[in-house]
Amino acid sequence: MFEYRSEIVKAASLKLLSTKANANDLEILDAVISERAEEGWELVTYIYSSSPLEAGAKFIATFKRPK
Repeated sequence: MFEYRSEIVKAASLKLLSTKANANDLEILDAVISERAEEGWELVTYIYSSSPLEAGAKFIATFKRPK
């Protein structure tokens, strides 16, 4: 059995004219993945969410670990 944890990771930059992730955004995601791995969590999946109508972008990441 596993337990799961999902969290929203806010991207670094505002996305007023673009909806693409950049290197700074990926550094933030990598840092969160590394922090969770130290806690025993394994990344299962993530999605990048951004819209030209939103001021900010985010990753939604799901992790799992054995119970």
